[in-house]
Amino acid sequence: EGHGAEPATDVPAAVAPPKVAAATRDASTTKATDKSTSDAKTAEKTADVAPPKVTLSPAPMRPGAYVLSSGLYVEIARDESPEVEISARVDVLDPTKARAPTGTTFRLDAKKAKPDELETALATTKADLAKILQGSAASKLRSSLATRREKFYEKTGFEAMYRGLSERAFAKSHPMHGALLVGPTEPADDMFLEPEPVWALDTTVVLRGPVDPDAQAGLIESALANPFTPSRAPALASASRASIGKGDRHLLVGWASPPIATKDETAMHLAFVIACHNKMGRLHRALRHERSIAARANCSLETAPFGSVAWVFASPGTPHTVGDAEKAVDEAIQKLIKDGPTDQEIQAARGLLRTELAREQSAATIRGLPKSRVVANNERILSKLSSVKRADVMAAAKILFDSSHRIVIAGD
Repeated sequence: EGHGAEPATDVPAAVAPPKVAAATRDASTTKATDKSTSDAKTAEKTADVAPPKVTLSPAPMRPGAYVLSSGLYVEIARDESPEVEISARVDVLDPTKARAPTGTTFRLDAKKAKPDELETALATTKADLAKILQGSAASKLRSSLATRREKFYEKTGFEAMYRGLSERAFAKSHPMHGALLVGPTEPADDMFLEPEPVWALDTTVVLRGPVDPDAQAGLIESALANPFTPSRAPALASASRASIGKGDRHLLVGWASPPIATKDETAMHLAFVIACHNKMGRLHRALRHERSIAARANCSLETAPFGSVAWVFASPGTPHTVGDAEKAVDEAIQKLIKDGPTDQEIQAARGLLRTELAREQSAATIRGLPKSRVVANNERILSKLSSVKRADVMAAAKILFDSSHRIVIAGD
């Protein structure tokens, strides 16, 4: 009245809120409609995007052959026969002698299939190969490597300790029973090792007949996938400890864990780098860089189709004891599992993992490793590097360093 103002509305104040609520509902409905439309458009775009075409990669140094993502080689002799003839062979190689043949070969006799039954026939071939690769061929490789590694172990002076860890990690009930870890016998001091590399079981599938390597690449890849991988992981070793002699000079701690699945391998590698890298790893910091407990410390993660073993070796310096070293190891691992890595550690680990894999790749040929396989494995691991989250690394660390599968060996 004093400012000449007119009433804002003739509607009682008590009735006004429903108008606001109605407006809110209208806005919500509009947003929901917009979201549904957006989701529908996204779905349409996704449906329009064709899956990437599968192609077979030519095998290096093998004219006319292809190498699959599983590591198998495929030779295709294309002709217009009415049927496809399928055969296979497995040559056991020696990883310690630049992949020299051991003289042992396993064969699958030729079988024939109609062209429209190729996928089923290849699946049967894979099942038959899996029995060989996970059974008799793996056993032959294992026994051959054990004989060689025994001699390598003797030169290191730590034969009893690493044999003790191997025997406990791969007990009698384990399919890898009798295997010896690479341990300290690898002069390159790699962080990532393979006690039984699948590439040492050189496997070739031969296809003769009306097979198109371009049009049927996806079928061949999927039908022959993962013949080295067991359908069910074996039971893991229980926690245990042993002492060699007085057990007062050296410490070896190992953790048994399941085979590493492809979907988890990048997180597993990052977790191990954060725990064990000699520059920034939690264990090296606890044993050497921050407290100077150990005069020597080494770490490696050894992976195989039937299981993995992460281990750390430490030689405490005076006045520290094996007990001091074990306590430092336990505290570092427990803190990593409980609190997880920092964002800075994960970022640093990404760079260090790239460097480590590049170093191993550059030395592959000199060390007698199949470089094409090393390159393929590294590319697969690094392809997921930026997408791995902190929670993924924490989960991986809990699996790799599970105290219920911890094996302690003290040596003199």
